[in-house]
Amino acid sequence: MEKTALREPSSKTITALVVDDERATLMLHRALLAGQGIQAQVAENGKATKELRSMGICCLIAGVSGGSTEQQKQEFMEAGLDDYLDKPLNAAKLSSILHKLKNDG
Repeated sequence: MEKTALREPSSKTITALVVDDERATLMLHRALLAGQGIQAQVAENGKATKELRSMGICCLIAGVSGGSTEQQKQEFMEAGLDDYLDKPLNAAKLSSILHKLKNDG
């Protein structure tokens, strides 16, 4: 696994919601996040985005999915995603998400 210097000193704890039906991918994403000091919570399905938004939660939500059509991507965005990236999650994609998080507060 590639190592990058993504982590910056911060008093904020970042928690990521990880949703995947493939155990190997789930473990890979959790390890990548943990390597950057990001806590991971697991959800059973992607409906979590709609549920979070309906609860009034306005945090940054970036979805990482594979094999999605443009229509599916649009549906994901309409469900409340702030960003969509194709699988697999890697250091460069995580860096992009963290950059948005840092700049959006």
